[in-house]
Amino acid sequence: WQQLEYFGHLRGSFDKKYVKELSKRLDCKLDKKFKHLSRGNKQKVGLIAALMHKPDLLIFDEPTSGLDPIIQEEFNKIILEQKSQGVTTFISSHMLSEVEEICDNIAFIREGKIIAKKTMAEITGSSTRLVKISGLGTHDAKKFTQSLQIENSTNHENTLSFSFGGDINKLIKNLSAYKIMEISIKEPDLESIFMNYYEGKNA
Repeated sequence: WQQLEYFGHLRGSFDKKYVKELSKRLDCKLDKKFKHLSRGNKQKVGLIAALMHKPDLLIFDEPTSGLDPIIQEEFNKIILEQKSQGVTTFISSHMLSEVEEICDNIAFIREGKIIAKKTMAEITGSSTRLVKISGLGTHDAKKFTQSLQIENSTNHENTLSFSFGGDINKLIKNLSAYKIMEISIKEPDLESIFMNYYEGKNA
């Protein structure tokens, strides 16, 4: 508490009630000496120090490092609340699930250079999806993949699997001519998209 109080007075004044609210949400005990805290609890104090003055701009570097999943989720909620109030937040993170949940715009950095900068919608919308179709016979599967110029497909135990980066509506329209048992279309997660950029496939 003394550490946060010191930061608060450096600025001139601070909302003690808000600090206590943040400490409760992040499960941070403020009655211990900072040097005796675990790495995760020290991280929580840092987050409270960044948030306590309700700034218009927040900059975080690996903000949830050392936090357990429940506290990570609570931090994400706090950032989304800040966003709804017009606060801009920059986050550098290797927790791609975290980035995917709370960020609108993303920049991929490799070797100190930005190799891609897009909105989340652009990144996920333009990426390939993993499609699995059950019930297509060998002949129909071959005919279907040829109609969409799909390459590198596999057909195992009557289940056709392939990656598809084209118009999903066109895929569904072409598929309507066939009788199938089941279809699964999996959206790419940010980690797989990041690896594509990192490996230079979309650089």
